[in-house]
Amino acid sequence: QPRLALPVPDRHRHPPWRKARSCPESLPIRRFNLPEFLFHQTVETGSFAAQAAQAEGTERYSAARLASLRAENRPVFVNMTAAWCVSCLVNERVALSPTAVRLAFAEHHVAYLKGDWTRGDPEITAYLREHGRDGVPLYVFYRSGPGTPTVLPQILTESAMLEQLNRAGG
Repeated sequence: QPRLALPVPDRHRHPPWRKARSCPESLPIRRFNLPEFLFHQTVETGSFAAQAAQAEGTERYSAARLASLRAENRPVFVNMTAAWCVSCLVNERVALSPTAVRLAFAEHHVAYLKGDWTRGDPEITAYLREHGRDGVPLYVFYRSGPGTPTVLPQILTESAMLEQLNRAGG
């Protein structure tokens, strides 16, 4: 009786999308033909954090900086993100980057703090847990003066951001 020979998988061989984890084009999500703009950030060198901090009007998140801005009674928007978070990247592009939103941040003197959780920063992990979250995205808006911050939805729109910023009271 002839035997059928089945190919034996090579345990050491990875699927093509796994061979270079540091390259955004090689991430498994790339196979789903998502828009090109989602893959311009790099994960390997931490440049996502540097780019985030250099973005116009954006400061790097720290608990001390948040406390300082709150002590000044300034409205603050906190964006907790990660380079591998597709929802974060889409929200950044669709709801946080349009000119109207950037102008509203400036007009109302809203400080924009951005935390990069790409490498699991413990300070950001503590902030996420403080707000009942185990992951990103997390968007929190603090109005000027005392009061409870508003946790925004995980999927943002430009109109929702403009509504929050126009109620900033700054």
